[in-house]
Amino acid sequence: STLKGFKNQIKSKIYQVQGDFIIDSGKNTESGEPEPIENTIAEDLLKLDSCPWINSISPSIMKSCILKSDEEIEGIIAKSTEENLVNGPLKGYIQHGNKKLTQNGCAISKLIATKLQVDIGETLIAVFFLEDYTGRAKPRARKLKIEGIYETGIDQIDGNLMFVNSELLLPLTVENHWYSQIEIRINTELIEKSKAKVKTLTKDELSKLLATKDTKETKIKVKNTTKKKVKKSIKRNNINRNLKYFNCVKSNY
Repeated sequence: STLKGFKNQIKSKIYQVQGDFIIDSGKNTESGEPEPIENTIAEDLLKLDSCPWINSISPSIMKSCILKSDEEIEGIIAKSTEENLVNGPLKGYIQHGNKKLTQNGCAISKLIATKLQVDIGETLIAVFFLEDYTGRAKPRARKLKIEGIYETGIDQIDGNLMFVNSELLLPLTVENHWYSQIEIRINTELIEKSKAKVKTLTKDELSKLLATKDTKETKIKVKNTTKKKVKKSIKRNNINRNLKYFNCVKSNY
């Protein structure tokens, strides 16, 4: 029971920070640079936001970089966020900082802050690497101010993610391939209510519900079949009409 509760707590933290579902490129590798996805795909996915069981859909940009302080360096992934630090994915985990990140602001974990020997309000140098037309990696340095420090207690998050404003990363992306992943957060409360409702249904109520669904599906199939038949009939009539006209013209000659 204790172990199960601990596992659920870890899952809850990961889902809050990263989302219940993550959609990203199939080319991604565990330790490589996050591959971007096409904007058109991201736009189509964002339309799912109207679904009642979805709480939010958040696109994010992710870029690998090297963080450098006066004393140390550390490899990390910079991830964009548009939300206020205390109300967004880091809600409950922010130890310092309580606002939306500025263009040159960042939020790092307590773990990374300790490794780099820095604190809130201090500055870091972030070095990103972009490929030029020859395929060579060119360094791009950015000076960042630490505007937030968080701690989730999960090394997978604390040891790998730095949160920044999307305005910092957008100029470093490829044209029409801005986002690295789409995070979907589901409406757990609504889903649980639906599950509970299904469990309380009697056998007769469930049969009636399924019968109603089958009837609706049958009506849709009949409607679609009728449409196809009408289209074929119209097409056939048009062909016959054209043949009659052609034969009439031919006989005149």
